[in-house]
Amino acid sequence: MAGPRILIVGAGAVGQTYAYYLARGGATISFYVKPKHAAACEAGFDLHELRVLGRPRPRRLVGAATLTTIEEVAACTWDQVWLCLSTTGLRGGKARPEEPSWLDALLPAIGDALVVSLQPDLDDRAFLTCRLPETRLVSGLITFVAYAAPLPGERLTPPGVAFMQPPLAPNPFSGPRADEVVTALRRGGASARRVRDVSGRVRLGAAILIPTMAVLETLGWSLRAVARGPGRARVRAIVRESAAIVARGRPGLITRLLLSLYASALGLTLVARLLPRLTPFDLEVYLRAHFTKVGDQTRVMLATYCEHARALGLPHETLAAALAQLDPGAAPPT
Repeated sequence: MAGPRILIVGAGAVGQTYAYYLARGGATISFYVKPKHAAACEAGFDLHELRVLGRPRPRRLVGAATLTTIEEVAACTWDQVWLCLSTTGLRGGKARPEEPSWLDALLPAIGDALVVSLQPDLDDRAFLTCRLPETRLVSGLITFVAYAAPLPGERLTPPGVAFMQPPLAPNPFSGPRADEVVTALRRGGASARRVRDVSGRVRLGAAILIPTMAVLETLGWSLRAVARGPGRARVRAIVRESAAIVARGRPGLITRLLLSLYASALGLTLVARLLPRLTPFDLEVYLRAHFTKVGDQTRVMLATYCEHARALGLPHETLAAALAQLDPGAAPPT
């Protein structure tokens, strides 16, 4: 039986990694990219599968079609369309879900294809459900690490994308047709599973990760600085604010316990000292490279948290201060 016909929107590290697994499972893959990226897609991609123990395994992704126009997309029939873009890439610079977007031209061209969303901002789902029925939407959480390799100081040849799927961390997906996505990934050897509702995990995970990365950036990307007194206090304050916002002021007991453990001296010391020993790459260098690349997404998400906090009447002084430090012109009033 022929595999699903899948369009990957965006050919960055995440898009290439998902495409590799999907193609390996028998899916027919096409990339939809800007014309300036077409030549790279047509040449194929070199990937490096990283492992906690052992040498990286070289992988190759070839044979995917490359599309650069809406007309080319409309000329094909699609089963799934994966939006492998950051929040800012998805919105095309639009702040409000209802504002016109490049996506308004793409969606009519894909027929009734399933749409897979991987974006973490609080308003991203509203951005999509303004444009297509929830019956066609599957949401997911990226649990693997993927980046443009080599990182500074890293020895990986040829240049390409390095990726690693941590053990015991399957990619969760939810939605009426999530089984189609999970099946396609599992056939290619990816770790994936269906869950009842992934949105809570996405919201809480982002509420911990993104504000922490904002503090880390202001501290020069030093994990040890985050684990020490002033840095730790800032992380504790900022994740408490963001977690309360995503819980609409009512974080549950498990969430409160998780945050207390994470932002404790022990929790952040483990993050700063143990986690780098478990990654087959320089964690600080990766975090600097990746979150600098998606820095506009970090700033948009901080602004979103502040906007929701104001609407809910919740504290957000630490979030606003971090945004002001990273991007003074974008800081909302507190």
